[in-house]
Amino acid sequence: MPNQPRSPKALAIALALAFIITACTPVVPTVTPPTTPSKIDVTGGATRAGPPEATQLVEMPTTDTPLPTASPTLTPGMEASPILATSPTPQASPTPLPSPSPTYPRFPTSTPTFDPPHLTILADSKCYFGPGTAYLLKYGLFKYNWMRAVGRTPDGTWLNVKALNDPLWNACWIQTEKVRFDNASLKDLPVVWMTYPYSVLYGPPGAVSATRNVNVVTVFWQPVYMTEDDVRGYLIEAWVCQAGKQVFLPIGRVTSFAGNNGMLSVDVTDEPGCDVPSNARIYAVEKHGYTAYMNITWPAAEPSQAPAGTQPTPSTSGTLAPASGLPQVTLLKYTDCLYGPAAFFLYKTSLPAAALMEVVGRSPDASWLAVEEVNGWDPCWIPAAQASLDTGSIQALPVLYPSLPRSFWYRPPNPVARRQGNEVTISWKAVGMAVYDYRGYLIEAWVCQGGQHVYLPVNFAPPYAENTGPLSVTIQDEPGCPQASTAHIYTAEKRGYSGEMIFWPPY
Repeated sequence: MPNQPRSPKALAIALALAFIITACTPVVPTVTPPTTPSKIDVTGGATRAGPPEATQLVEMPTTDTPLPTASPTLTPGMEASPILATSPTPQASPTPLPSPSPTYPRFPTSTPTFDPPHLTILADSKCYFGPGTAYLLKYGLFKYNWMRAVGRTPDGTWLNVKALNDPLWNACWIQTEKVRFDNASLKDLPVVWMTYPYSVLYGPPGAVSATRNVNVVTVFWQPVYMTEDDVRGYLIEAWVCQAGKQVFLPIGRVTSFAGNNGMLSVDVTDEPGCDVPSNARIYAVEKHGYTAYMNITWPAAEPSQAPAGTQPTPSTSGTLAPASGLPQVTLLKYTDCLYGPAAFFLYKTSLPAAALMEVVGRSPDASWLAVEEVNGWDPCWIPAAQASLDTGSIQALPVLYPSLPRSFWYRPPNPVARRQGNEVTISWKAVGMAVYDYRGYLIEAWVCQGGQHVYLPVNFAPPYAENTGPLSVTIQDEPGCPQASTAHIYTAEKRGYSGEMIFWPPY
């Protein structure tokens, strides 16, 4: 039968059947004889120096099983601690650069473990900003309140206490007789001092001076004008000799608004017989806090020629009859005047060359001088080498410590301290600050070194990028001094310092 042309429909059906048959036909794989397994360089393919056999090769298995783990080679005698033979050689630790004392390890080696004693308040009591009723009231404590004691006064009559979770800066002072120790005892507490609330609304008292009549020192000053709502009087903190021992004596001079005028005065008993010289400072007190203090030039304990009971009388002109007798210096060159006796304290002002200044005090080693304008009231610190003494004696001046400007922009550090022998390591968490404010940290410590109680200001200012995580400073503090060691730490920013007491570990 002759071939007939197929219809399009028939062609489509035929092509579909052919495709289905092809798809269902099994494909027979081509079998390839096994070959030698491939090899890989465990060094990562990098070219290594030395002969070719130094390249380490490992055979790759042909199955999907995991790569075998090489058995570690044990060092003889170390069977309990196997060490891989292929372990890399440990890198040597870098040798730190030598640093002067005190040293600054960045991370503390261990965590302080101090647990303050627990107290029960025995009666409703006032808790003050300082160890005495002369200080401003901070807050009240109720009977049966539980508190923790973090320090005491040298004679143990006042305790520094805080609630369990409160920071140290919120501690206050209460009389020891108003508490009960639930554990530990008074002897377990160190002697501590607190920073007080700082007021910038008013300046310190002016025209401050003192005269002696045998064992009575009379302090004179001009009052600070305050509003009737703010005025709270004045505070004198004196370290004087009584009964052969140097004692801390806070003295309050409360004045009314109407009585805050004319020359004011306070009598302080100060006897001979102590190796440590007496000294004192005075603050004006308003309801928000304390002004910057003025150091009082303290007269030496020598018998007076005046008849017993005779007191010096201030003149009606507002200046005292006795001359201050302060030494005067002339500046040798243009000089920056700082807030403290070291180059790292914050800048306060500048003084021109040839300026005439009065010297109100010195650093313990007399290398820095606290100077002010003649008859001024706002001292700052300059290097003694940059001034020429015109009158008086530098060595006859009292040793002064700086009055730091307070800052409320940043919180103070929350320090802890741990002792290892003669070294005390202070550690704290970094305080975040703006880069244009950052000035690091300041520690003011009064410690025992070489049998002497010395003032040791320490500046710690790592680069801004490294102001993170835990920070620490180690200070040398030895036995052999009658005075207890104490310290404060401050966050330093361009406007001032925010401070916190350091709970100093005793021996």
